[in-house]
Amino acid sequence: MFALLGTGMLAGQALGEYSGTPVKWHMQDDGNGHWYMHHTFDVVTHVLDAQAWAEARGGYVSSVRSTQENNWIWETFGNSTLGGYQDFDDPDFSEPGGGWRWANGEPWDYSNWLPGEPNNSSGNEHGVAVCCPPLMRWNDVQLYNATYLIEFEADCNDDGIVDYGQILNGSLADTNANGLPDVCESTGIITVCAAGCDYTDIQSAADASIDGDEIRIYQGVYAGAGDAVVSLPAHAITLKGMEFNADGTPLAVIDGLGVRRGFSMTHESDSIHVLSGLLIRNGYASQGNGGGAMLAGGRPQLLDCHFIGNEVTGISGPGNGAGLYVSAERLELIGCVFRDNVAQRWGGGLGMFGVSEASLASCVFESCRADNGGAVFSSNASVELVECEIRGNTASDDVGGFYQQGGSITVLDCTFTENASGDDGGGLFASDSIVNVADSNFIDNVVSEDGAGMDIRDSQLQLINSFFDGNSASQGAGLMAVRSDVDIRACEFTENMALTPSSNEEKAGGAIEFHSCPSMFVFECTFTANEASDGGALCLQNPFDEPVPWFNIVECDFESNVVSGKGGAIYIGSNFGLIQSCGFRGNDASILGRAVFVADAGGGGSLEYASSSFCGSSLQPIETNDPSILVDGGGNVIDVECDSCDADVSEDGEVSVNDLLVVIAMWGTSGPIGDVDGDGAVNVQDLLLVIQAWGTCG
Repeated sequence: MFALLGTGMLAGQALGEYSGTPVKWHMQDDGNGHWYMHHTFDVVTHVLDAQAWAEARGGYVSSVRSTQENNWIWETFGNSTLGGYQDFDDPDFSEPGGGWRWANGEPWDYSNWLPGEPNNSSGNEHGVAVCCPPLMRWNDVQLYNATYLIEFEADCNDDGIVDYGQILNGSLADTNANGLPDVCESTGIITVCAAGCDYTDIQSAADASIDGDEIRIYQGVYAGAGDAVVSLPAHAITLKGMEFNADGTPLAVIDGLGVRRGFSMTHESDSIHVLSGLLIRNGYASQGNGGGAMLAGGRPQLLDCHFIGNEVTGISGPGNGAGLYVSAERLELIGCVFRDNVAQRWGGGLGMFGVSEASLASCVFESCRADNGGAVFSSNASVELVECEIRGNTASDDVGGFYQQGGSITVLDCTFTENASGDDGGGLFASDSIVNVADSNFIDNVVSEDGAGMDIRDSQLQLINSFFDGNSASQGAGLMAVRSDVDIRACEFTENMALTPSSNEEKAGGAIEFHSCPSMFVFECTFTANEASDGGALCLQNPFDEPVPWFNIVECDFESNVVSGKGGAIYIGSNFGLIQSCGFRGNDASILGRAVFVADAGGGGSLEYASSSFCGSSLQPIETNDPSILVDGGGNVIDVECDSCDADVSEDGEVSVNDLLVVIAMWGTSGPIGDVDGDGAVNVQDLLLVIQAWGTCG
């Protein structure tokens, strides 16, 4: 170890003749084209602080990776402190020879130590310097030095020339003298408009952008050229439409004119790309994916974007995600609209392939079409769907609405309306998934086969506080659950019909069909005016050669459900379980089991019923081919006729203040609303009858 002066020079040696002056190692001299210079700090500086200073100026403390570079540095600069140091936290750290690395993160794959070095002779020698003529070898030195060799190789504008050299020769301006060309520094804002902005087309603005820039796009139609109107760079960028119609439609329009995509991004990058306030229309990809936008890479975030009338075609492989195709680690959509997009294969509005996590909030998918997944197709993603509307989408094969394959999906406060498919799945379909749905509505969805509202297969389902109305299918019009563990609580099913003629002749489960489900729990649900051939509200089916599953139906109400076959409210086949604390009112079956029919059929099923009420379904509301499989758990009440509840003029199932308010509101009229006694006048007699009947009906 040689002693160092305070300037970082070796004792007895002067700086090379180019000290403080940048020198280029020319490629024609077998160099690397980089620039090098000595820089002397005002005070002795730790090597990592010197590295940070250099990085801020587009360089780094020099790392030596070959004998040729080592010798050139010595011949050009003489003694020089390099960017090598010992990392005390490195698992390979040991004194004096372990844990060496370069401050710029490059691999430590070359060294040129003097004989007997490194030796840490003074106990604090954890840095590197090239020294000692004529040997041109390395010595270990202190970590704090005043002068370091700085190396520049950055080419921020990708012109093939090191930026620092262009600053020196004046071809690139550096007005703030920070070592970075002005062209590579930005205010962060680039504007695009027809006149008076930085650019008139979006692609030129994107090409000129650097990491983190925001491109502000003003009213206009931008059509572009080539395969896409805009090809996005790999670095982080925001494209933001600045103007909107009164109805919220963006006025910055990206128009593919039916011949090209709107956006394309195909870089392997983890950068965040933000698209905001843009209308992407008429995008097209033949034998491709993503007519409106294809984002294969990065972490896309889309806010208030509208995808309208985009199309993709493809017979095998491509043809997916007509509005938006995403293959990225994470996707976030907020306030986006997908309308009238058409995919030949999967995902008319949105196709997610290889996405790990997706968050969709306050989005609308309307009138989109595909072979499968008319609105959305998601493969193996973890999806969160919040406050979204999925309406009027169609699939020629499966799933008019949202198709979830694998992964998991959580649905909160969403509406699925008037979606249709030629086979299974109207509103929401999931297979091999974990499914959680709460506070959502499934209304007027139609399919030719199974599961108009929801179709869940080989999955786990928890369904809470949701509403199913007017859905139509061959089986399971509200919900079809196959080979799935199902937990349903506080849901309402009204006027769903499993009567659609199809290849399946069963037409079962007006509200819900459970098929080969290992476990079924239905709690505090209401089923009203649902209709099927068998199982007007619920149909529980299981093949005879499979283990007999268990069900619990607790504190549910079944009213006015009707079948042309068996089980006006419930049809049970080869399942065993419990009906407890339920109410059955006015259900009907043309053949057997006006309330419940149990078909053991040799499958080992049975039913225990307890603390339940049955009215309007004859003295035998529960019927079976084998009475031995019925267990009366006690506390049941059976009435042939259902007591009327004329005082419940609000028709909410109880006589309460709501009924008083109705009578008062209709006071002095002839009714019929509020006319409890039917005498043609709403008066004090009706008010007294409401008070007299106070409480729960039935």
